[in-house]
Formats: sequence, C-alpha cells, structure tokens
Amino acid sequence: MDYLERIGRAVQFMEENLKKDLTLDAIAQSVYLSGFHFNRLFHLVVGESPGRYLRRRRLYEAAKELQETRKTVTDIALEYCYRSPEAFSRAFTGQFGCNPKIYKANPARLAPMLKPKLELSTLRHIHEHISREPEFIEEQEMKFIGVLYYGDNSDNQIQTLWQTRFRELADIPAHVHKDAEYGVCFQDNAFMEEGLFYYMAAVEVSDYTHIPINAVAKTLPSHNYVRFTHKGPIETLKQTYEYIYGIWFANNGMQKNEAFDLERYTRTPEGEVLIELLIPIIK
Repeated sequence: MDYLERIGRAVQFMEENLKKDLTLDAIAQSVYLSGFHFNRLFHLVVGESPGRYLRRRRLYEAAKELQETRKTVTDIALEYCYRSPEAFSRAFTGQFGCNPKIYKANPARLAPMLKPKLELSTLRHIHEHISREPEFIEEQEMKFIGVLYYGDNSDNQIQTLWQTRFRELADIPAHVHKDAEYGVCFQDNAFMEEGLFYYMAAVEVSDYTHIPINAVAKTLPSHNYVRFTHKGPIETLKQTYEYIYGIWFANNGMQKNEAFDLERYTRTPEGEVLIELLIPIIK
C-alpha cells in the first residue's frame, strides 16, 4: 500500500464515521500508522491536518442537512458530535460567515460547495498535476478583448465558446503574447445566489483600436496574485480549483478578491497545455 492509498483509506474511515467521536489515534490505527506519523503524512499529502479536515467535512455535511432536511439546528449539532448548539453555531459561523439558523432560513450557494469528500483520484491529482507551492506575483494593468459567455456552464458552454467563437479574435492587430490565451472570469451577486458568472475567452492586447463587432473589451487593474500551475487535461481543472479554494486558501489566511480571476493557457515545448491560475488576493 503506497502512502496515497493509506491517506485515501484514512479519509474513507473518517467519512464512514463523521457522526461518531473519533480520535487521531483511532484514525491512524485504521491504516496501521502511529498518530505522530499519520498526522505528519496526512498534512504533507492533503495540505491540512486530519483534525481540521474532519471538522470542515462535518460542517459541510451539516450545512447540506440544514438545507435539505427538516432537522433542527440542535438535532444536527448533536449528530455531528458538537456538545451544544452554541458550540456548533460558533464553528459554523466561523467557517461559512453566517450562523446556521440564518443559513437554514436563506439557503444559498455558499462555501460548503468547496469542501467535498476527498477521493483517492483527487489526492493523486494534487500530487501529480498541481504546483503545491504557488508563486506570489504582481501583474501590471492588462487589457483583454474576448468573446463573452454568461451562465452556470451546466452544459459545458465554455468549451463550446472556445471551439466556435474564439476564432473571431484571430486577426486582432494589437494582440500581444500570441502564444498565450486567457480565460477571464467575473462574478457578482448572481454567482452566490444562482451560480451565474461571466466568462471571457480572450487575448491580451496593447490597445482597443480594433474590437470585433461580436467581442467585448475589459481592463484588469494592477493587482497582486497567487499563481498556481495546472498540468494535465483540462477535464481535471475542477479538481485543481477544489484544492485551491477548499484546502489552500482555507489554510493560508489569504483573502481572495472575489470580483474576478484569470486563467492563462500556454504550451510547453513538448506541446502539452500548461494552465496558470492567477487568483487575485487582498494583502
């Protein structure tokens, strides 16, 4: 059994016992490791401690039950091993920014969507396809011309946008960095409430002297970013974002600028697609 399989089995053990009192030693013993070595290995592989993973998974599942069932806050608090509704409410508010009663009365697309169960395939993806140590960079003002999509991408409309309409940008004379293409994503209140967002398949330009009739222009100001690198098929990009928002941001005390984010697509000398994810941060 390799170390990723051990962690995968430990995660499965935690998932099967979310509503039971668990100790670190009990979880470690389920994969035949000492508590000390298991804690170090789990943190190395996942990016957070097993205790923190377990707490956040319980809160995620508790949030789902608040939204999908008629159980009371007290019932759910006790089910997920909290000693009192008050302790559960403090933990819930600290995680999601609102107390469970408000969330139950006004369910919305909140942070719980960012903490699904870890699968072994996700663990392997983290170690094989993501830059675990991102770079902190500052980008100067950037100008983009692109074709626009608005929706929730439920039917892979963004892929269709790249395959069909992106060709409209091929002959823009002000195009710079011709070896790079960009996906620029913008969010507003409709994203939190309904999952709707704007997405530009774009090229970077030096000026706006020529904008095709079916395209739009957008300027991003100078900004600080944390830059991750995704290697591998674009179909696994969702797993990379789950790691960034569900693990990395949750454990590094950084605050994201929620207004937009940026994907830069280039190719390696071997022809492999390389995707840089530039997430704007607030210092």
